[in-house]
Amino acid sequence: MLPFVLRRLLSIVPLLLIVSAVTFFLLQYMGDPLSYYLQGNVTAADYERLSKQFGLDRPVLVRFGEWLLDIAQGNFGASLVSGRQVRDLIAFHFPNTLLLMGTAFALTIVMGIPLGVISAVRRAKRTDYAITAVSIVSFSAPTFWTGILAIVVFSLWTRQRGLPYLPSGGMYDFIEGPTFASIARHLVLPASILAFSMLARYVRYMRSSLIEVLSQDYIRTARAKGMPERRVVYKHGLKNSLLPIVTIIAVDMPQLMGGALITEQVFSWPGMGRLMVDHAARADFPVLMGILVFVSVIVMLLTVVADVVYTLVDPRVEYR
Repeated sequence: MLPFVLRRLLSIVPLLLIVSAVTFFLLQYMGDPLSYYLQGNVTAADYERLSKQFGLDRPVLVRFGEWLLDIAQGNFGASLVSGRQVRDLIAFHFPNTLLLMGTAFALTIVMGIPLGVISAVRRAKRTDYAITAVSIVSFSAPTFWTGILAIVVFSLWTRQRGLPYLPSGGMYDFIEGPTFASIARHLVLPASILAFSMLARYVRYMRSSLIEVLSQDYIRTARAKGMPERRVVYKHGLKNSLLPIVTIIAVDMPQLMGGALITEQVFSWPGMGRLMVDHAARADFPVLMGILVFVSVIVMLLTVVADVVYTLVDPRVEYR
């Protein structure tokens, strides 16, 4: 196992170089990062001076090489707009995104796996049809639409009628401050909407995987021995049907980050997604590169973790 993990970790390096190179060169066509400064009375001499100051007058290959050297030293550069260090921006916003994603992911697992099990056990019955209908809505409805609908119903509509309502945006109340209760209230809507957008995949995969496992010979043998159906499903069937879920968890991390990006915009959540959108509108290359590389490393490491978890879920899986 250890040699396999080490090989996988080493394989991240060339893959990260490829992702960084492709991203860096594609970002050169996003726009002029100095356009933010051109909104004022900036002369041609000032524009040329700023280009030299930020190194934008040098060839792209030279700038990419300098960027790689800085990254190797742990320096992500500075924002062209605010002048703040990129690592400081990421360090400030990433915990907020991690809180949102972690809560949404926990809600997805807590709801998705039990609903998938119920749907498989009650296959072709009314309960199965109802869960399938919810899954179709979850898969089809855009995140921004469900987010806006949730704000209208649970924030505006309830407030107008004097009912308890949930905050429609932000991370905490500015008067109350960043207390646990304030953050929890502001987290309910964005985390629920993000979890709802991912619910369908886990319900359907859990359902199909469990149905396949319950048709195996050893399950029929357990039933023939008189073992209670609940024990057959939860002790023998559920554990062996979780392997595809582990794969989905690793693959869903980029999608979860993309969903968080939209959710953070809708609910004004100060996370990585909102940071990326704000700086993408200004073609702030250092910030965008820092975010994309940081997220790429996390996704690659999660795939390695998923391979390790395979062996814990299914002892038959071995890596040599």
